[in-house]
Amino acid sequence: MPIRCSIGLKAVAAAVVVSAVFAAGVGTMARADAPTPTPQAEFMTDEEVGEYKATHDPAPPPTPSQELLDRIAAKEATVKEWYAAHPDKVPGSEQASDASVQSFSSCADYDGNGVVDLFNDIFYVAFSFGMIDGTADLDNSGGVVDLFNDIFIAAPQFGSGCYRSGVTSIGRLYQGQWNSYYCGPAAVAEALAIKPGRFGVVDQGAAAWLLNTDPDGTDWYGGPARVPLAYNTGYPVRDVLNYEIGTAWYVPHALPYSPSSDDISTYVNSMVANINQRWPVLGDAWEASFGSHLRGHPLSQEIFHWFTISGYEDGGDTTNYMDSATTVWAAVQGWNTLFPSSTLVTILGGRGYVW
Repeated sequence: MPIRCSIGLKAVAAAVVVSAVFAAGVGTMARADAPTPTPQAEFMTDEEVGEYKATHDPAPPPTPSQELLDRIAAKEATVKEWYAAHPDKVPGSEQASDASVQSFSSCADYDGNGVVDLFNDIFYVAFSFGMIDGTADLDNSGGVVDLFNDIFIAAPQFGSGCYRSGVTSIGRLYQGQWNSYYCGPAAVAEALAIKPGRFGVVDQGAAAWLLNTDPDGTDWYGGPARVPLAYNTGYPVRDVLNYEIGTAWYVPHALPYSPSSDDISTYVNSMVANINQRWPVLGDAWEASFGSHLRGHPLSQEIFHWFTISGYEDGGDTTNYMDSATTVWAAVQGWNTLFPSSTLVTILGGRGYVW
């Protein structure tokens, strides 16, 4: 059986304790008067994680078909053309560094009239994202829609990219997964909330049916997804996204067990291009016990987990992502910023991302 998204097969209470210890610092407890904890297993280096994955993968993904390789090549060519037309977005370039210092006003001008104004921009946000009937009061200030509070909340939440200089974000409205194995459906539902599908809102239940998710989770490869044959490549998350949106944009990018610096650069380039064109990226994490983990995930557990990448900072050196595991572990935050992209690629090693 292919490895699938699997969260929390052990007791959640134990996981929360481990996460709390980690949050306070390895080898320490949150309370100064707490007893000294039992020493934990040593942390694995990235090299050791790669070696572990290489020898513990019961179902290595197969070599992609030529048809899929052709689709991937076409996507890469499209992105190369996009970068040629947008040199200010190329990660690491001087133009990108200059462009990252943006004024708030230039990006919170949602309606493009050159001015950040209450009755246009804030209501533009409200209507564009279905927030009608007074819910443009984003800071819950008693029904008052005010420019200098609500617009600052709207800026990062709806992808203005200027909450602070150098930030590009297309959404942060995460969803807590409905149960312990719905990380795949939650990630797909989050992505389709940013990039709406042809058939309206897709909730986690509908996404789970399309993905063929079961109590073992959601496949990286294996499927098949419940989509028309023309969309079915055996990568269910990719296939469902393309079917729902009506596109061929999304392709899977498989990563080796021990990603290289080139793999990191490729991820950054792919992610930055996607985010700037309002296409979220979905990652399939493989977290080895006592290796690198996403924030709040219990370090003692081996975890497979889908999550949604919807922003970046520092020219792509850090990644912003949504994590649906807020309903599984108390230490998890739904919206996470400034996560090192190099570490993220290590976590994705052995699986990959859909971009």
